[in-house]
Amino acid sequence: MGHNASLARAKVWEAFTIDAGAVWDIGGTQVTATATELNILDGVTATAAELNIMDGVTATSSEINLLDNQPASVTWTVGNEAVDVINVQGAIKDTGGAALDHAVQIDFYVANDSTGLNIGTAPNGGIAASTIGKIAAEPNADIVLRFITNAIGVFNMNITETGTGTWYPVAVLPNGALAVGKTDAITFT
Repeated sequence: MGHNASLARAKVWEAFTIDAGAVWDIGGTQVTATATELNILDGVTATAAELNIMDGVTATSSEINLLDNQPASVTWTVGNEAVDVINVQGAIKDTGGAALDHAVQIDFYVANDSTGLNIGTAPNGGIAASTIGKIAAEPNADIVLRFITNAIGVFNMNITETGTGTWYPVAVLPNGALAVGKTDAITFT
């Protein structure tokens, strides 16, 4: 028993009850969902495209929650030059843009351009941990450093250069993305 009903007809049939064995189709497409299944969508404002993003996702909620509060960006603060030293601070933010609530390990390097892709020569006076966080390793002396942040994801360093030069701070996030201080040049004059 098929019911081909337009939306206008559906309004008329608001109180209509379908027998358990009845077949209901709309516009030639059979409706196989139960009323309970259809009611799950009551109040959902997502678009079809937004719902389709989840198509094929097999992660559990606990696995997805691992992404919550993880490093996603860095806010850079570059101080003024004082006796050949510039202090640079990185404040790591989570996926929601908030400060972290835990310490993390982060790789840092200085780039010679604002894309973060050109690792050149190091500042001639080096890079040293300052007052927040600490250096855990230096895979490439004074260019690439591994920092341990403080308890809220902040680290800072002093960069020393006795000549002139410009570098850009870059952090390598856990997902491999680069957090480049494109407008935060470390410039010695």
